[in-house]
Amino acid sequence: MLAVSFRFNVSRTSNAAVSPETVIIPIVSCIIGFPILALLVICCLRRRAKLARDRDRRRNIDLQDHAVSLVRINAIHRFMNLAY
Repeated sequence: MLAVSFRFNVSRTSNAAVSPETVIIPIVSCIIGFPILALLVICCLRRRAKLARDRDRRRNIDLQDHAVSLVRINAIHRFMNLAY
């Protein structure tokens, strides 16, 4: 069997100190920033969906005065394609 040994020349009494700002600021910004970003994305998606629903509602109201609703036309086409 081949034995592999690793030697690390790391002194355990290192004087390299890290300032607290380099550790605390990224952690706090992630704890605060991620929920804000997630909330912003959720709000944008909800607003986009609301605008799309309003646009579809206005389109259907306009079409009810003059023609059959697009939803009904699509349903008829789907039914006709399944029948054949």
